[in-house]
Amino acid sequence: MITDAGLAAAINASKNQLQLAITHVSLGTGKYDAQATGAGMTAMALRRETVAIGGGIVSGTGAFKMTCRFLSWKGAPYDASELGFWAGDPAAGGVLFAVHSHVSDVLVNRNALDYVASFVLQLTRVPPGSVTVVIDPDSAQALALIGDHEAKADPHPQYVKKAGDTMTGYLLGLSAPQHDVSKRTATTEVVDRVGLNFPSSGGLALSEATSVLTLASVGRWVDIRTNGATVQLPKASSAKIGATYQISVSAANASLVPTDDDSFVFPGGSASVYPVVFGESITVTRNAAKEWRIVNVGFRLPAGMLAYFAGNVAPAGWLKLNGVTLSREAYPALWAYALSTGGVVSDTDWWNNNLSGRFSSGVAGSDFRIPDLRGVFLRALDDARHGAVGSRRAAVGWRDGDRAALAVAV
Repeated sequence: MITDAGLAAAINASKNQLQLAITHVSLGTGKYDAQATGAGMTAMALRRETVAIGGGIVSGTGAFKMTCRFLSWKGAPYDASELGFWAGDPAAGGVLFAVHSHVSDVLVNRNALDYVASFVLQLTRVPPGSVTVVIDPDSAQALALIGDHEAKADPHPQYVKKAGDTMTGYLLGLSAPQHDVSKRTATTEVVDRVGLNFPSSGGLALSEATSVLTLASVGRWVDIRTNGATVQLPKASSAKIGATYQISVSAANASLVPTDDDSFVFPGGSASVYPVVFGESITVTRNAAKEWRIVNVGFRLPAGMLAYFAGNVAPAGWLKLNGVTLSREAYPALWAYALSTGGVVSDTDWWNNNLSGRFSSGVAGSDFRIPDLRGVFLRALDDARHGAVGSRRAAVGWRDGDRAALAVAV
């Protein structure tokens, strides 16, 4: 919209056989309907930047096409939604000749990039020949820049094209929350963290007696291959929430340990050492409480389960029920199971009151004693059945002399 002030200046110039010189263009943040309210304006609503007009040509009758270059914006980014054309520098009292604005449209987001653009100024309200556009001496450079920009097949590679699935640049995706199932674009970091796609670099084989996992190996499959190995995880507080290790065990047994005073948290308890055995697959994730949480243990039988094995040696992951004391820290799952039974007795009662079929609380406060079932027949819990036939109340048992060992899962 050409303003009334601009129209008056053009008419006055025409009466005096002069031409009104349009010299500057400004950007602002005003949002309004210029066709409805712009005619009476003498200043832009919210002017932010002003530059001299670069290149320009006459385009048809009563219209000018001009090029302007706004250098990179040094302040906080803003949406330029208002455009002003000036007869003279507005800082020195120039006349606002015309304005463009819309209640919602944005011309450009002003940021650390140069903004080079072409504008067409339609002279529909002024006498013919009364207006000229004054070109900046640096117009050749501005015209070369805009020409180079318009000639590119894809001048904005940072944006995804509206049609088709091909783009020449890269897309910086959103960091969606863990386990987000929406249709929003997610970064590869998020996909790795959720555990749906581990990096193509493959698994990490650990063959040392002592191995230290780093944050660089988060998301990879880790395979423990040395018997009795100790694998240390990094400080939980240094990892992002959701950072995950997928650990498989190819060795007979090994131990996972955290760093410093960290601990592992798992259903039923926590411990500073977590034992693992052959065939297990374990998922360890950093939770919101800055802890390493064991969220899944695959191929592990429930701690406390009993089984018979031919021979006198318990396989990996099992212990003979021979009444020995064990470290609570080394066998946290079995100790948690013992507590869950409600039948833990003192070690004195275990020895003196014929209670060797139960767990005891140990002797040092940091250990516990497992049942001693050597050479005995097992009998099922009566559980208030009272007086049932003996054959229905007795579980099948093998004598120690028959070379069968009764073991408990750990």
